[in-house]
Amino acid sequence: RSSKMQSWWLAAGLGPLLVLAQAPVQTALDYNSVEYKAKKFVDDAEEAMRLEAISSTFASWRYESNITDETQKVSEAATTKFELLNKKFGKEAQSFDLNQIKDKEVVRKLRLMKNIGTAALPTDKLKNFISLTAEMGKKYSTAKVMDFETKQKKLSLEPELSEILAKSRNAEELKYYWEQWRESSGKQIKSMYHTYVDLYNEAAKINGFKDASIMKVDPYESDTFQEEMEETWLGLKPLYEQLHAYVRNKLHTSYGKEIVKNSGPIPAHL
Repeated sequence: RSSKMQSWWLAAGLGPLLVLAQAPVQTALDYNSVEYKAKKFVDDAEEAMRLEAISSTFASWRYESNITDETQKVSEAATTKFELLNKKFGKEAQSFDLNQIKDKEVVRKLRLMKNIGTAALPTDKLKNFISLTAEMGKKYSTAKVMDFETKQKKLSLEPELSEILAKSRNAEELKYYWEQWRESSGKQIKSMYHTYVDLYNEAAKINGFKDASIMKVDPYESDTFQEEMEETWLGLKPLYEQLHAYVRNKLHTSYGKEIVKNSGPIPAHL
């Protein structure tokens, strides 16, 4: 009986120690689980992307607010670095089997990370796409047109043209600036835009989508997104048509029937 009592006390005394001894083993097993690895990967990737996004955004802002060859070069380099990091994490995210992960938030983030957008392009094409985008923005922002009255002064979109389009009520002047601006900016970008679309569609196919239009709506996480937008539009359409007719009638009254008809579309420059 004494021996049994000693065994019982021994077991009771060692019980907590045995539990503590087993805890690290259990924790170590958790560290190796897909669930743990997936969550840690997502947390680490989010933090790294957050920091890189800050650098990229600042570089982009410096370029957009001070367009020079030097700021463009720095901005493109920062964007490329961010996109390559996005590609790296996206490829790693694709290696996880989502069926083995129970945490819905982790599964959602991994699914979103798998779509790496234009970062899926080969590095040389990615750099070309980034440079192309920057160049298109540069042409749009730096395009100039001659002034309406003297045709001797060059005007920029900001602030001159924006102010004129907002304040002028001279239909002929407004039409002139509307058309000349598109001649100076849109036509310069047209050929570049075809390449832009081709590269975007190529990236979409690499990501497993039919084209860029489908890839662009993927982050909304809805298989019926386009149908939902169509339904939303049909709900808003009656109000829009009434608002459009009201504005058109006011412009018709102000400019006259020769410039604004009381039916059909509103002239874009007005």
